[in-house]
Amino acid sequence: MSGSPHVLDESPEAYDAWIQSLQQDLYSAEHLEPLTTFLSAAGNATRLRMLYVLWHTSELCVGDLAKLFQITPPAASNHLKKLRQASLVASRREAQRIYYSISKNNRFVRALLPLFEESHD
Repeated sequence: MSGSPHVLDESPEAYDAWIQSLQQDLYSAEHLEPLTTFLSAAGNATRLRMLYVLWHTSELCVGDLAKLFQITPPAASNHLKKLRQASLVASRREAQRIYYSISKNNRFVRALLPLFEESHD
């Protein structure tokens, strides 16, 4: 993608071609779709804090998270479902409990970790 033309220095045809080139790039940028999913899931304050606490503690069950966030277990499960659907958390079952941990193999999570570390200092 080339830089912005100087509108006054370029012909209307050159400007239109530049806009068309940007549109083609914008709509062919398929890598933005998963990023949208990650940002949507992590863009909620409670879910972002859940990611943070899972990073900090390594693993918690739904009941622990519900108590920690002072929400009902179904509300905690709903938040975790959104994080799991975006592949931001992993889960494992142990008897009747489901434990959640941060998905460190997810690129978006790996990008968040330095921010968590920075805020933890």
